[in-house]
Amino acid sequence: MINAAAVADAIGTDFRFVWPRGADAEVNQPSQIFEDAFLDRHEISEEDLLRRSLLQFDARKTVEEMRTELLDRNRAVALGIGEMFKVLCFQGEDRAAASSRYRLAFEAIGWSRRAREIIAFFAALGRQTRYHAIHFRGGDIVTGEWRQFMAYEKYVPLPYVKRAIRTLSGSARTSILVMSDSPAAVAYLRDCFPQVQTPSEFYPAYASLSEVEQALADIMLLANSRSIVGPKRSAFSHVAANIGGVDFVQTDEFAPVGGEARMLAGWIDRQPPKVTRSSWLRPFLARDVCWHVDVFGDQLRRKRRLALARAAVRLDPDFAAALARQAREAALLGRIREAKTAAKRAYLIAQHATRHDDPLLDALSAWISARCLALVGGRIPPTVRRLRSLEEKLDVCRKLRTHQMRRADIIEQLDFQLKAAAWLATPKPRAGVPVPMAPRGSIAMGLAGYRSEERFDPVLIGLMRITRHMARALHAADSPPRRRSIRAQS
Repeated sequence: MINAAAVADAIGTDFRFVWPRGADAEVNQPSQIFEDAFLDRHEISEEDLLRRSLLQFDARKTVEEMRTELLDRNRAVALGIGEMFKVLCFQGEDRAAASSRYRLAFEAIGWSRRAREIIAFFAALGRQTRYHAIHFRGGDIVTGEWRQFMAYEKYVPLPYVKRAIRTLSGSARTSILVMSDSPAAVAYLRDCFPQVQTPSEFYPAYASLSEVEQALADIMLLANSRSIVGPKRSAFSHVAANIGGVDFVQTDEFAPVGGEARMLAGWIDRQPPKVTRSSWLRPFLARDVCWHVDVFGDQLRRKRRLALARAAVRLDPDFAAALARQAREAALLGRIREAKTAAKRAYLIAQHATRHDDPLLDALSAWISARCLALVGGRIPPTVRRLRSLEEKLDVCRKLRTHQMRRADIIEQLDFQLKAAAWLATPKPRAGVPVPMAPRGSIAMGLAGYRSEERFDPVLIGLMRITRHMARALHAADSPPRRRSIRAQS
């Protein structure tokens, strides 16, 4: 929205926005932070937007080129802008000038009276050089409606958060503002580090604010800090960094270079057995374990990955993502019964996830892969009914709408696995039946992949491991048997 207002000002055209009136009830009413006159002038409906011809912002074009393309159209047109993480610049434009325009656009928004009071409070406070800010997501994606999948754009393991606090605080014990939607996590970090502070200690009226007003206060607190540390795709953190001109650093970058996997493994292995079933820490540990399996899985043996997936399930038995990982790793080791049981549990849980389809695609992909491997290994007979059932599951996957997962690539992997299983399970001879070709796509893996990929997808990575396994089985089955050559005696 701020980018849209800034670009509209540069081009010299009207600014409009569509407010997300969806499942998040706390932000359904924009009048909580915007004045009515501002909404009357600038808010439009989704239907109004769809009636317009939509152009996309192109950073390769100058301001004049973008203005010409937008204004020369003979029909209703809109320049669509959805960039939340960085300040948009035109071709040849000085970045400092673009950043200044962004901040001016933020200040020019028609804020409500309460919102203006929040912004004025922090403007009077001025830039604070006495604290660093850390944004740690641990509420909705760990215990709330988004909890059934690994939200890699939002979640960072706890040991990396602790390392960031320790590093930024230093020997001077510099104050660290921790902003989190998990009160239990904040209390734990305060017990570990007395220098940790909360928003209420900076803004006394914080507790009396509505959720959307607290979100604005959070942004202002982050913008006024010395530096911002957070997940790589945190919109809050990036918007605050853009408003305040503050450096943003990913939390995982504070882990020792080359020792990131070892640090996370040590944290997981050190957890005492006395972590109780009711402990708030258990779901966090389960996600830290899955993070280790997903990001550093290629450094681990299959048995170790399965042991870690089982540990995640024990920590959080109703966590669909952990069960799906257990299913995939068990299937690769030939533990088909365990794989089928885990995949079924993941599927039953994921069916109740309401916010998006990522948990269901994760569970269904594990279900299909486990049964494909069972067909290849001769653990279940390749009946027509069974193959048709898997095809039906794959058709369901094709219709799902995902938030983070790369659905098209996942479908490609599953389609190959199903065809490979059918081919391998077909009784010989297979004359005239073409050998399925494995997908040729690739994806950056490991920590480098997590940091570089806009949508890091460990489910796809896990499926690619299974695809490689099945491709080797196809090659072995299609190759002529080797004959031992006998060298003639001279």
